Amino acid sequence: MQWRKITIETTTQAEEIVESVLCDFGITGTEIEDNLPFTKEELEKMYVDVPEVGEDDGTAKVSCYIDMETDADKLIDELSKKLAEYAGAVDLGSLRFTKSVTEDKDWMNSWKENFKPIRVADDIVIKPTWEAGLELKNTDTIIEIDPGSAFGTGTHETTKLCVTAIKKYLKKDDAVIDVGTGSGILSILAMKLGAKCAVGTDIDANAVSTAKTNTVLNKITKNVVYLEGDVIGDEKIRKEVGYQMYDIVVANILADVVIPLTDVLKDMIKPGGTFITSGIIKERAGEVESALAKNNLKVVDKLELGDWVCFVAKA
Repeated sequence: MQWRKITIETTTQAEEIVESVLCDFGITGTEIEDNLPFTKEELEKMYVDVPEVGEDDGTAKVSCYIDMETDADKLIDELSKKLAEYAGAVDLGSLRFTKSVTEDKDWMNSWKENFKPIRVADDIVIKPTWEAGLELKNTDTIIEIDPGSAFGTGTHETTKLCVTAIKKYLKKDDAVIDVGTGSGILSILAMKLGAKCAVGTDIDANAVSTAKTNTVLNKITKNVVYLEGDVIGDEKIRKEVGYQMYDIVVANILADVVIPLTDVLKDMIKPGGTFITSGIIKERAGEVESALAKNNLKVVDKLELGDWVCFVAKA
């Protein structure tokens, strides 16, 4: 089935007004494109730093979808007249309307078309459960993933950096904690590379559920535990996780979380243990390095890929 897409060029000030007018016409599903920075609340729901958006020039695009039977020209004319009533109250911008046609899709699953098996290291392959896989070698470590709504398909540069660091620094029978586990990729990898046990934590219940499912998919049935909770703010979960119990601590999270997290994780690492952290955009690397130094975590390695940085530090 095809749908008609109508895009309205407006301003960031008028986004909500345009949405409200569309709602008055019975159109409740909209898309907004602008360069407004993320709010603190929005950033707290993300698991890595995001590159800065372009300069906010005050412009915005609000799009909606209507069925092909609806008279688009008539609707645009009526929307224009209604929006014009607000001209004296707010800058509406150009109010230029454009029309296009889009195919109906299963939006919940269409992203899977672009998630293909990938080789994140010479001998480590991450593949979605619904794909047959790459041409494999006998020495390959294969991780099967169905990320669901959790962060972590293995395609992001920060995940690749952590994979590289884990492969380099993990020793057989190490105890590992993966803070901000997402889809569980790093915990699963650690177990497949010889870790004795792994604990994964996440503030998102969906992530914890997804990580558990992925662990079973990879035929790992013991010595892995996933906990929901905030390691930084919840003393109860810190006690449940334990202190000075881990040979390797890994955190693939945004810099705003990693910085205060170092104050907590330094007490979880065994003396001489290793802290691997990524999710750090290059512009924030200096702040993270300062936080590591403040907590007596000595940087022994720094990996970079694209706009991202991974630090490896020793306790």
